[in-house]
Amino acid sequence: MNYSKSKVLFISHDASRTGAPLLLLNFLRWFKENADIPFEILLGRGGELEPDFASLASASVFYKKGEGPEIVQKRDIIRRVTRRLGINNPAVRIRRKYAGTDIGLIYSNTSTNGNILQALSFLDCPVISHIHELSYSIDLRSDKFDYVTERTVHFIADSYAVKDNLVSRYRIAPAEISVIHEFIPIPDISPAISRHVLRYELNLPESSFIVGASGTRHWRKGPDLFIQLACRVRERLNRPVHFVWLGGGSEEQRYVVDYDIRKTGLKDYVHFLDAKTNPLDYFADFDLFALTSREEPFGIVCLEAASLGKPILCFDKAGGQPEFVEKDCGSVVPYLDVETMADKVIELYNNRDLLRQLGQNAAAKVRSRHTLEANAPKILAVIKKYLGDESTRT
Repeated sequence: MNYSKSKVLFISHDASRTGAPLLLLNFLRWFKENADIPFEILLGRGGELEPDFASLASASVFYKKGEGPEIVQKRDIIRRVTRRLGINNPAVRIRRKYAGTDIGLIYSNTSTNGNILQALSFLDCPVISHIHELSYSIDLRSDKFDYVTERTVHFIADSYAVKDNLVSRYRIAPAEISVIHEFIPIPDISPAISRHVLRYELNLPESSFIVGASGTRHWRKGPDLFIQLACRVRERLNRPVHFVWLGGGSEEQRYVVDYDIRKTGLKDYVHFLDAKTNPLDYFADFDLFALTSREEPFGIVCLEAASLGKPILCFDKAGGQPEFVEKDCGSVVPYLDVETMADKVIELYNNRDLLRQLGQNAAAKVRSRHTLEANAPKILAVIKKYLGDESTRT
């Protein structure tokens, strides 16, 4: 089939330097080089990656700064008039831009784009939704997700845990869901060269053993559990073990983390750093990666760390990461069982041969299962299946 006459509209909920937008950005780079299909990009909100998206195709932003359903609009006459005219109305702006265009398919990245899909309801085309969330994140925006399920003809789940959740909690038919695990470009990095970036910044001895983590400092990601893990390990192992977290957060989240670190007396051993534009240089300094998330559909940061030969520790029943870790790339411990996770840290500290073997297994698994080149064609196949398929039009 000739797809060159129908465009795909790719929607990203924002342009932040976080997992889902980064995955979409990497896919679109591959898509532009490997698919003869024109496309445009719609960002729910702007962000750090906005220029990167704009370098690939025409990129628009749905909510301008200060707009959004959570913003309480002032009841002044100027605002009411301008919104009525469509000057400050995202839905009117987007209709003007896309009405009458040759959009043949909408690819919506994440479960959070219900408002945008509703604004695009005038487009008579199928919608594919790529879901990177589990019940906690989805239920926080359940009103938006209702419209996502109403418009979507096919779902892509980033793990079997996500698929099972869509089926059991949201009554999505299994036949309407494809599981395509998260993927990354294999990093062009030499751990031997980059190994000193983190140690230099924190002035850590070369002999330090570093337990790493990465993510926003949100409750779901478990920064409090990461601090508890440090406490348990330090209580039982009087060795130079440091715990380093990469990722920012709100002012309140930063305060809570700093408060716990002060109260535990671990400020010399627990380090929370802001997000970095070169996180892999820091990951290369880790000895292992601890995923303390209470809910994690399938962490890209884990794949990035694993690609550099770092074993992964994670919780069972917290999402899709056990599908990667299995029994040969680290350890899966009972949900929120920080004591057992501490046991695993100490075991790997004391057994460097096991540490090395698990890390090698993790790196090999990323290269065999989770590369951009291996999984991007699977997404392209789904897109081609529904692009131009008249039977799936709404």
